[in-house]
Amino acid sequence: MIITCPNCETRFKIDAAALAPRGKMVRCSQCGHRWFAEPPAEEPEPPPLPETPPVEGAAEDEAATARTSRPTAGTIVGWSLLVLVVLLLAAAMLARNEIVAAWPQATTLYRQLGLPVTLSLGLELRELASERFEENGVPMLRITAEIVNTARRERVLPPLRVALLDARGRELDFGLFDPPRRRLAPGAFARFEARLVDPPPAAERFTVTFLDRVAFGS
Repeated sequence: MIITCPNCETRFKIDAAALAPRGKMVRCSQCGHRWFAEPPAEEPEPPPLPETPPVEGAAEDEAATARTSRPTAGTIVGWSLLVLVVLLLAAAMLARNEIVAAWPQATTLYRQLGLPVTLSLGLELRELASERFEENGVPMLRITAEIVNTARRERVLPPLRVALLDARGRELDFGLFDPPRRRLAPGAFARFEARLVDPPPAAERFTVTFLDRVAFGS
């Protein structure tokens, strides 16, 4: 135990048994002061806790709780369906480019959901060419190309957008044109021709774009 000199407040560590049973006179080794030191008071033992009688029906309640905590067949089926729906939605988002390639009408749905679609059409524009001429005294511009299906399946041809650009690449005019046919078999090609009336004299370049998708130019 620790005792403190009441005169100089020096602290000493002594064995509590040395003061048993009623205390003793002690002297401070620092200032020589003497005082009566008492042994530490014994703390009473805490009373024993009362025994709790068993509650009638507790075992039945525990059994009922265990039964209700077990998943039922309906719960398992419900969670399985939820997981399946989540997986299908994730697949529809991750594979949206492939889905749109097979079903172009899905593009509108993905755009409404704010999901961008980067589509590889499997279509190429080859042999792009342009020609200026007059028809009944009106300046005309003819742009031709071959649309080739490089995919392994039939493709639906989207509309095409032809834009006229100046030497600095600024767009001066454009026109929208239907494809020469609706569908194109694998490996097949179709000739595309677009005519623009009275093209701007400053137009030096052009681009041909599968509408909202891949652009080709010259």
